[in-house]
Amino acid sequence: MHDLDNPLHAVKESFHWVNPKQGNDVNLKVFIRNKLIIVAEILNLSVGSRLSVKKKDCIIRNLSKYKCKKLLIYTVWIKIV
Repeated sequence: MHDLDNPLHAVKESFHWVNPKQGNDVNLKVFIRNKLIIVAEILNLSVGSRLSVKKKDCIIRNLSKYKCKKLLIYTVWIKIV
């Protein structure tokens, strides 16, 4: 068994980076042993909002910069009455 197959060990050997600014890069990077394994874009949408073509192209461009797993996370705020 590879030592990174053990989830408890992998946590000790991993770290993440969250983009603190609205810069032109991915929002999240996850590393294990200094190797980038996942990049992610995170969208916070509201009901009825639309993703513009410009924003979609930017997301694709940002994710395509990296040779690892890619993830798109989105949330939609809803009001429960």
